[in-house]
Amino acid sequence: MKDKQNFFRIVFLIHVFVFYSSCEFLSPRAPYIISIPKMEIGDYGDYYKYAGIECSFYNTSSKTIEKMEIDFSLFDPITKKSLSISGPHFSVVCRETIDPGEEIDLRISLDFFIHYIPDSPFLIDNFSVRRIYYTDKTTWEDPFGIFAVSNYGD
Repeated sequence: MKDKQNFFRIVFLIHVFVFYSSCEFLSPRAPYIISIPKMEIGDYGDYYKYAGIECSFYNTSSKTIEKMEIDFSLFDPITKKSLSISGPHFSVVCRETIDPGEEIDLRISLDFFIHYIPDSPFLIDNFSVRRIYYTDKTTWEDPFGIFAVSNYGD
């Protein structure tokens, strides 16, 4: 009798979990899609004079983005040394207004971080949108960098 009760409890819990769980809980996803970031060297008008990072960014949420916090690391592809004297890890705030369903070319200046202009682009590792601020004053966070991307090894 006890085995039969345990069986029905298990079936009930599976039913509750499968039919009443949100899909987001089962499959978390970022509210954006980005291309693999690339480092560019040279002058790009108002964005940067010496070097920057570029990628496509598509806002898949139903909210308007007003700014983002982005973390990443940069390394020389041969020596694996940092581009900056302060170390390989960088954090930036991008103040971009991005409407729902809008895709932009995201450009991040490295001019304030570098101490020399490299001959070739550096590798980008753990490029992560850590926090998104929406115009409705809500936020989305990825504090552990679960959705980080890299061009390391390209």
